[in-house]
Amino acid sequence: MNTSTINRFERRKQRTRDQLKQAAITLILEKGFDEVSVQDITDSADLGRGTFYVHFNDKEDIVWTAVREGFDVLDQDIRQNYYGHEQSPRLEYLVWLLKFEYAAEHRDLFMVMFGGKGASWMTERIVEYLVAAMVEHMKDGSCFPHVKTQPEIYAQVVMGGLVRLIQWWLKTPNDYSPKQMADQFFEIIFQQPPPLIEA
Repeated sequence: MNTSTINRFERRKQRTRDQLKQAAITLILEKGFDEVSVQDITDSADLGRGTFYVHFNDKEDIVWTAVREGFDVLDQDIRQNYYGHEQSPRLEYLVWLLKFEYAAEHRDLFMVMFGGKGASWMTERIVEYLVAAMVEHMKDGSCFPHVKTQPEIYAQVVMGGLVRLIQWWLKTPNDYSPKQMADQFFEIIFQQPPPLIEA
């Protein structure tokens, strides 16, 4: 198989995955996580159930894949735009600000995912993802260089608190902006005012 054939195959495979993910997210936003089945997703994407299971294990897998890929893009943005020149604790603040902005931008999806039967597994996966990223950054010295606690323990506390705060913020009526939430979270963790950033 030549390179162009492989590339066509990979592009077709990615288009199919994207088609399924888009159908899943659209349906979940319309009907709620608990009310959507794999059959609903494949019907909406005009694809067979067999095709679904080539790419994903189940409904939870396809939704988490879509959410995780969004986090991957966000993490890549952080690495490219901040890690080269920002230092702790300003770096942590900017990362948290981006996460609150991301949650606000995808509020409808997170509201659906943090409610119903999907809430516990989605929360667990998000925490695990964020903890793993934070542990990596603590070990390379880019964030929390002053902390003596083991990264695996400290990251559980910080990221668990961050996700719980995002859940509360999205589900509870309030007028806090992403920046105000990042400011308050920073003050809780660092016990000092947040750094100034350009408007």
